[in-house]
Amino acid sequence: MIVEFSDEAESDLEQIADYIAKDNPRHALSFVQELRSKCERLGDTPKGFPLVPRYEQYGIRRRVHSRYLIFYRIEGEQIVIVHVLHGAMVSATSIPRLSSVDGGGAVRCFRTSALRALA
Repeated sequence: MIVEFSDEAESDLEQIADYIAKDNPRHALSFVQELRSKCERLGDTPKGFPLVPRYEQYGIRRRVHSRYLIFYRIEGEQIVIVHVLHGAMVSATSIPRLSSVDGGGAVRCFRTSALRALA
């Protein structure tokens, strides 16, 4: 199955790399590569990770890697990585945007209302 990264997920990975690079530039690159690899392997077992409670209707699933949460959804023959967030960000008061892809391939966004439901 093809794995696509939303613009938000790409931005998340850049921010993760920038944050880690402040203390350890070499580790930043290798860790983001690990995250990307975990995302890409979702194509092997797309339904291998649970739907996020209260977001089942959007088909949002979650895979955990270290302290990071990979949010994704299955759209036809592809997997869309919606966001890659540190677990602390999900339970914070800020509201991330979760992207989804409709059947025509156009990206649309919806806002979450209860972040704790994602954790």
